[in-house]
Amino acid sequence: MASPNVEEARSNHPHMFLVENISDFLAVWLSKDLLQGTEREIFERYYQSYKRKFGKYMKYSYDQQSYELMEILEETKNASVLEIGCGCGTESLWMAYQGARVTAIDIQEDRLNVARRRQEILEEYLERKLHLTIEKASLFDLSGSGLFDIVWMEQALHHIEPREKALDRITDLVKEGGFIIISEANAWNPLIQMRLLAKRGLKTVIEYEDQQGIKHAYGNERIIFPNTLCREFAKRGIVRENVRFFRLFPNMSWVEHLMGFERIMPQWLVPFFGHYNYIGKKISGRKHQ
Repeated sequence: MASPNVEEARSNHPHMFLVENISDFLAVWLSKDLLQGTEREIFERYYQSYKRKFGKYMKYSYDQQSYELMEILEETKNASVLEIGCGCGTESLWMAYQGARVTAIDIQEDRLNVARRRQEILEEYLERKLHLTIEKASLFDLSGSGLFDIVWMEQALHHIEPREKALDRITDLVKEGGFIIISEANAWNPLIQMRLLAKRGLKTVIEYEDQQGIKHAYGNERIIFPNTLCREFAKRGIVRENVRFFRLFPNMSWVEHLMGFERIMPQWLVPFFGHYNYIGKKISGRKHQ
């Protein structure tokens, strides 16, 4: 039986989750009081900038970061997907809602609890189970190889260390013919680099202690150049399918008047963009060099 707030939401908003894209899906969670107590506090802190302003431009940017992921999911029915660094779970929930079989991992238990509660709420609302497993694990805890059609990371790679080992493990986990899709901050952008330098100095790898007292090497906003990512994956038998740059502006109201300008911005003006998506495909028979 559904909890009272879910029953009320289903009664008052019977088509609440009948949305066409992931930005509208997130907008539902931002605008409706589906989460309560600690989970709601953590969710709103995690999405504080979106909670403050999730207008047309930010919705556009949010859709852009998972554009290729959603395209490939449409072409790969019943796809198995691994999301590394799932946070509060929006992308994993959306993919599972679209019919994918998703494994979502993160090392921060408080955010995972939010993701699990959101899964419960969505399943109660839909009155069906999702093929979604949410686990407290790091990339290096996963065993096996060739397990997933898609490995997806959104603003997570710059936190995972050691990086060489991480790229090896990501390559091992994807099936031959499968895809690696990574959305990251653009290291070619000078404003981002200056902001990060002021924030954390030159120390790009630090030690992080989780809520259980376990220490991990942690990338301190160690953003990566897209050509470096392409080169490193190529060594591992991952062929670049595409690198696409997006997002010119910060999360402010006035930028909505400039959305058209972003759409016509040439991709070769790389340093002006704040983010990029890398899409790579694992080629059969290739081995690590």
